Amino acid sequence: MERREQERRKREKEKEKQRKPPAKRPKLPIGVIINTDRSRYEVLELLGAGGFGDVYKVRQVDEAGRDDDTFALKTETNTSGKILNRLKMEMTILQESESLPEEKRKHFIKMIDRGEVRCLCCH
Repeated sequence: MERREQERRKREKEKEKQRKPPAKRPKLPIGVIINTDRSRYEVLELLGAGGFGDVYKVRQVDEAGRDDDTFALKTETNTSGKILNRLKMEMTILQESESLPEEKRKHFIKMIDRGEVRCLCCH
């Protein structure tokens, strides 16, 4: 019985080695300006990256120059033609939380802006 278990583990390790690593997502270059319908944001730094997207620290840029307001910008990619709707679901929850009483919404972040980029072409 022990030998079968060892063989099974060995096969699983071999399968694990054969799996392809996830494709690297393009990253937003530091200093690039992101335009939305409401505002413009300059990418300051990459805060973190996960399995579904990246989070950047951005600064809002106004018409007269730069503003001191900084925000987190969350991105999500379209993987292999299959759209991951996690970010869309998060946006819906955040929008719904705005109608809650202050006591209940204090644990939610405030969504400031949103937008969609069809093609992230950063070289």
